[in-house]
Amino acid sequence: MKSRIIFVLALMLLSFSIANAQDSSNVKKSTTVVYKQVAGDKSFEVNFDPGRIFGSNQGGQFGLFNGGIKYRTFVTDKKALRIGVNITYRNSVNITQQSYPANNRLELKSKRAFFSILLTPGIERHFSATKRLSPYVGVQVLAGYSTSNDKSEHQYDNKIYNETYKNNPGSIRVGAGVFAGIDYYFIKKIYLGIELGYGIEYDKYLNMKYTNEKYPEYNFNDRNGHSIGISPYLVTSNLRLGWTF
Repeated sequence: MKSRIIFVLALMLLSFSIANAQDSSNVKKSTTVVYKQVAGDKSFEVNFDPGRIFGSNQGGQFGLFNGGIKYRTFVTDKKALRIGVNITYRNSVNITQQSYPANNRLELKSKRAFFSILLTPGIERHFSATKRLSPYVGVQVLAGYSTSNDKSEHQYDNKIYNETYKNNPGSIRVGAGVFAGIDYYFIKKIYLGIELGYGIEYDKYLNMKYTNEKYPEYNFNDRNGHSIGISPYLVTSNLRLGWTF
């Protein structure tokens, strides 16, 4: 965690130094450079964890941008509509038994599929600060859905039977919250930002379904419950990198 914080601070300091250098070099050329958003602009950003650049292995670098993406449209210089999108899909296959004909052993596999989608539409109110800083507050709502499917193969005599679990886990999510953040335009129309907030969330867990091809009398469809919570959210290791166009 210390290395991540140090990296974030170093990145911000580098951005400020670049910006100050550009300011000093452009004093005589122009005093009307517009770094920040104006009415009619759109922006696209990614939420990323800079610590993963150095602290990951076995392909974990691909989780660098696991915070999702966000799109904004500025209806005025100080008002923006936005929507965040985070989609996850995984599909894995593992061989649990190798084929060995001499002992009548068939190849067996286990499979797992997981899918989730999270949408967070909202509205922002920006405030005048400096020509590079754009602090803002806003409100947003949350809507999400996730599902999973696990299938394992088992051998009985010379036949393969499937055992499956569906929605273990799986859920429907809704929520609402308030937030505050700041964007720093280190060059024209390109910014780094951070955001914190507070919200309420309700999760309804989907019913879990179990199926056994060999012993269908064991099949069941279990009802699941729900949860509700109120909490702040602040991912200190994440930064937002955006482009306004």
